[in-house]
Amino acid sequence: MKKIDKLTPTMLRAIDMYCTNPGLSIPDIAKQLGKHYNTVWNWFDSPVFKEEIDSRFKSMWKEAAKEAQNKMYDLMRNAKDDVSFRATQYILDCNGFKPKDQIEVSGNMDIEINIINDKA
Repeated sequence: MKKIDKLTPTMLRAIDMYCTNPGLSIPDIAKQLGKHYNTVWNWFDSPVFKEEIDSRFKSMWKEAAKEAQNKMYDLMRNAKDDVSFRATQYILDCNGFKPKDQIEVSGNMDIEINIINDKA
């Protein structure tokens, strides 16, 4: 297999196709690009190709997270009280303000321990 050092425009198209439709199979991508299945399969095995896919997905998820956060803020401000409350709670939870299930006890406690010796 030939080492891939740089992504070609066709490889970038394959990455675009895969990232926008992850259910698309490698044979389908190869067919749409007019390439042999093995050629495209080798691209997917290439570290440079994989890094670009990972980078694209990270970028897509980052963007989706921003959209989700904006939607939650809108719900917090504009929705009915119960939806607004849950949106506000979710935003606080995600930003480190989630309440802890913790009970603090302070004070003194006297304990009496009786040891019974059964060996007598």
